Amino acid sequence: MDEFPVTNFPVEKLRWRPASVSTSGGQTLTGPGQDASWDGGGWWVAELVGIDLGDEQALRAIRALLLLALGGVTRFIVPMLDWPLSPALSSVPHGDGSPFADSSEYVSGAVAAHLAADVSLRDTTIDLYLDPETAGPLQGGEVFTLVYPTHGPRIHMIGKVDSVTDDVYTVFIRPPIREDLAAEAEVDFNRPRCVMKLNDPDGEAWPWIVPGWEGKTDLRFAEAFDELS
Repeated sequence: MDEFPVTNFPVEKLRWRPASVSTSGGQTLTGPGQDASWDGGGWWVAELVGIDLGDEQALRAIRALLLLALGGVTRFIVPMLDWPLSPALSSVPHGDGSPFADSSEYVSGAVAAHLAADVSLRDTTIDLYLDPETAGPLQGGEVFTLVYPTHGPRIHMIGKVDSVTDDVYTVFIRPPIREDLAAEAEVDFNRPRCVMKLNDPDGEAWPWIVPGWEGKTDLRFAEAFDELS
């Protein structure tokens, strides 16, 4: 499966958000009605707005990708580009806490994390180990990817940290776990990514071209749920 080259196309705005489906019971005689979700935990939607297609090469590249996307039939792995919000440490001192002689420190590498216990389909509370040598404490709002055997890479967001014991975090996440996974599976904070399809049933993503052979377009993706072949 190809990865959609998001970094090849400068964008004005980028938004990832969880989508869901809910229903309301309506107003009751004694007070407010009740709302209920029936979407299985929701799915991710990604919006790339104001993609700058400033030359012929960019126009050819986006047209080729849109052709391959087939209006939403083809699946892509779409990266989230969330590194500014990663828990990665910006710098790391020596083991005794001291920097180099010029006061500089090591530059942080990849965040090391894994599941501390087995997880099951639809779990929303999980235990994960986070190496304190590679990351700061979790606070909520961080995203990570788990790679599932059937469904491939999927993004989850931490909504709340319930407890921390010996660098093992018990956290509430959404969307829920997509498939059973065993302890020690990698929790990838370094490159959040998700299997998605282009959401473009009317072909609006195909760019208008203005004089000078320039253009702009918007792309919208939705998480894809069919099994990987």
